[in-house]
Amino acid sequence: GDGIMKGIYLVILLTHIVLSAAVVPLVLVSFSRALAEKFDKHKKIARITLPIWLYVTLTGVIVYVMIAPYY
Repeated sequence: GDGIMKGIYLVILLTHIVLSAAVVPLVLVSFSRALAEKFDKHKKIARITLPIWLYVTLTGVIVYVMIAPYY
């Protein structure tokens, strides 16, 4: 596409890529702390991890829907 939609798509795609790379270690640390039953430390990191993970999930679907007509 062109115009404003291209800009919106690129911003969403860029934030999706960067945050998806950043969320992997956060999820692993959060998961390991929960398994180790260190729930006070788990809650601290999970409060950061969950919103990022939800954003990455949502933007993944949005990126797919925006690019699907071209394939």
